[in-house]
Amino acid sequence: MEGKITHLNWGDLYDMLCIAIDDSLLSNLCRKIKLNVQKSVRVVVSKKSMKIDGEKDSTVEIRQTLFT
Repeated sequence: MEGKITHLNWGDLYDMLCIAIDDSLLSNLCRKIKLNVQKSVRVVVSKKSMKIDGEKDSTVEIRQTLFT
C-alpha cells in the first residue's frame, strides 16, 4: 500500500520509522482491516521494509506493518 508521509519520527532503540498517514488513505485502511479510528493511524516499519521516493511529499511503500 502507498500513502503520503505526514510525519516522520526515527526511534532510537529499534531504528524504526513511525509514519502518520493522511486521512485519504486512512479510510481505505479502515475498510480493509476494520479499524475504528478517527483522524490518523500510526504505522511502524523497519528501514529495510520501506521505499521512499522524493522529499517532503513522499510516498512510502509498506510491506510489513504494525498498527499501534
